[in-house]
Amino acid sequence: MLEYLLLSVAGVLVASSAVFAVVALRTGWVLPWLRRRMFRPRLWGYGTLLGDAGLFVSFLSFRVLHSSLMGEVVFFTAMALFMSGGVLSATGRGLRQGERFLMRYQGVYRMCWSPT
Repeated sequence: MLEYLLLSVAGVLVASSAVFAVVALRTGWVLPWLRRRMFRPRLWGYGTLLGDAGLFVSFLSFRVLHSSLMGEVVFFTAMALFMSGGVLSATGRGLRQGERFLMRYQGVYRMCWSPT
C-alpha cells in the first residue's frame, strides 16, 4: 500500500513538472523563483521534459518489466534520458556561479603549479 502511495506522489510530481516544462516551451514563462536565474526558458523546458521522461521510464522499469536483461536496458536508457535532461536544463539556466567557481579554481591552480 505504501509503495503505491509513493509511486502516485512521484507520478503527480513528475506530471506537474512536465506541465511547467510545456508551459515554458510554449510561452517562455517559468516559475517565479526560477526567473532570476533563467537565461533560456525553452531549452530548460526541453531538458525538464527529457528528465521527466527518464523518470517515468525508470518508474516503468521498476514496476512493469520483470525480465532482468530488458529491465536493465530500459533502466539505463532511462538514466541516460534523465542525465541528458539535466544537462539541457542546466544549460538553459546558465551556470554563472559554477563558471565563477571554476575561474577562481583555475587561478589558484595556475598560482600553485605554474612553472617558474
